[in-house]
Amino acid sequence: MLIATQEEQYDLDIDDIFEFTTGGPLLLIDADPIAYSSASACDKATHILSLNGSELFTVEGGITALYNHLSFKDYREFNKMLENNPDITYSKSVDSDDSGNMFHTIKAQVKKLIKRTGAGSVKLYLTDGATNFRVTENIATILKYKGNRSSDAKPKMLGKARDYMVDQLGAIMCVGYEADDLLAFEHRKAWSQAVQDAQLHFIDKDEPTQAELEEVAIDMSETILCTIDKDIKMVAGKFLNPDQDIGVERITSFGHVFLEEKAKSKKLRFCGYVGFMAQMLLGDATDNIPSLYNLGDVKAYEILKDCKTDEEAFKEMYREVHRSILRKHVSTLKDDVLIKVDKAVELGQVKDNKSARDRCRKKMTDKLLSIASYGDFQYVHWDEFVLKEDGTVSKELKDPENYLVNHLSPRQYITEVGRLLYMLDTLPNEAGDHLWVPDDKWCTSIENEFAIENLDRVETNWGSLV
Repeated sequence: MLIATQEEQYDLDIDDIFEFTTGGPLLLIDADPIAYSSASACDKATHILSLNGSELFTVEGGITALYNHLSFKDYREFNKMLENNPDITYSKSVDSDDSGNMFHTIKAQVKKLIKRTGAGSVKLYLTDGATNFRVTENIATILKYKGNRSSDAKPKMLGKARDYMVDQLGAIMCVGYEADDLLAFEHRKAWSQAVQDAQLHFIDKDEPTQAELEEVAIDMSETILCTIDKDIKMVAGKFLNPDQDIGVERITSFGHVFLEEKAKSKKLRFCGYVGFMAQMLLGDATDNIPSLYNLGDVKAYEILKDCKTDEEAFKEMYREVHRSILRKHVSTLKDDVLIKVDKAVELGQVKDNKSARDRCRKKMTDKLLSIASYGDFQYVHWDEFVLKEDGTVSKELKDPENYLVNHLSPRQYITEVGRLLYMLDTLPNEAGDHLWVPDDKWCTSIENEFAIENLDRVETNWGSLV
């Protein structure tokens, strides 16, 4: 439902009203974070750590209160601690108290976004996760899509918050796909119209460059896409992250990548098509989408920073996929390399100290990388691992003696990852037109490069993948 200036102001539950700007843009809002945060504010959680069944201590508050108490940076460090200490268990009890404030909080968040953007109307989108095509079409084979998210983590009042947004604020429940997909779909339609309008703007002028055309198109675009999810920034147009104070961003079709200094580290920021290619390299830990082996933000930036076109960015990404698969294979031979290092020390070729051993190990690894042939991505399907009680996937195999090692070609690998990451420009249909497909010509060009390289390389028997 479109909430607009001329329509009822939705003060059914709260006296406050939305303040629209006549002639302002249409604000497309990802409402899932609003529902989640508003419902979470109603929860009073007690986090409990136990040792062999005996309670060690409790912490009240959000999950970050527990992380801070234990000096953990995030859930990854916390989960690693639990994996390394099987005698320690974590549990949580939650009491929920609405106190009549949740609906006000929801509406206040929407009102704030309307005021920030000067919107003339707004649409809210929610995700019905059970019917997501990424799950129902079994796209994810390497890692379970969102398989790192505990079902216990959802706030108790979430359902009530979502019902309120649908019933009273006209939010659209996305069935078969995610809210991000419909947001992208609607935003792309508006962008297409803006580009057409921009072309008319130049009809009596000199032929514009692509950059000049898109700058005018952004000015003419009538929608602002509003979400905290960085993934959707692959779509051109106006964008607002509610959690940041940088205002409305202007995103071109190709976009850009840059490194942001953050504390003592560097974080890759990206948008547009080149941003999509960055995501193909880095995956998405939040949604449990795999990243390339031993590749971080700085490396991804170095790979893509000089690209100027979609083709250049795609080919650089695809080259790195081939290289990463080889790096992963070589890493499975680390025990064999260490045996060779020991032999070199025994024969007197290498001094028996850590520095000399490390240099020898690196030299042998680099030699393997230079002579071993490029090959397929190998993995064990996530369904062969034990599911935890909270629905997340463990690292424990159901049958350690009998499991199947699967193979994906580099093209199949990027197709799977791309389909998990890509925000739709066509809604799901039986023909499968909504599924992302890599450019065949670009793929073939890179595949031929590595086929030629493999003529001078040797096949290798790789080690264990589990």
